[in-house]
Amino acid sequence: MARKEAVVKSPRVQVMEVPARRQPQPADACAMVIFGAGGDLTKRLVIPALYNLSRTKMLPENFALIGADLAEGSDENWRDHLYDMLKSFVGNPAAEFTIDRIDKPAWQRLAAKMSYVQGDLTKPVPVPASKRLGNDDSAGTCRDVRGAGSGSTRCRQACSRR
Repeated sequence: MARKEAVVKSPRVQVMEVPARRQPQPADACAMVIFGAGGDLTKRLVIPALYNLSRTKMLPENFALIGADLAEGSDENWRDHLYDMLKSFVGNPAAEFTIDRIDKPAWQRLAAKMSYVQGDLTKPVPVPASKRLGNDDSAGTCRDVRGAGSGSTRCRQACSRR
């Protein structure tokens, strides 16, 4: 008796052409305010994420980062503190953010967009209506909204270039 063998047909493979992926573009001009700028979340997650955006040139050209906190400080102190934190991630396999080196130009691009505002944002200081953010192009710093500390015009600069 002749033995029957099963014939297995291989499935037909159809190759489809897929359009090229769109390259990501930096976001539009914007300002980001971090309340509790000296906190753990800022150091471990927010700044590393923004650094990565700067490193990959995805951070908008007209971007402002305003850090607000109760602690006394200055723009420079805040930047230095965050840079030291970023350095602690280099070569640290236990860190949530792992890098082998810091790209200095990428950090400098981000640091140039950073401002620090010291103050208690739960205690508004009376500000004349003409100086509130958005009412007067010659005035209006981020602090004018709640009267916290030295302020920064970076938020206005970022938003006015849209």
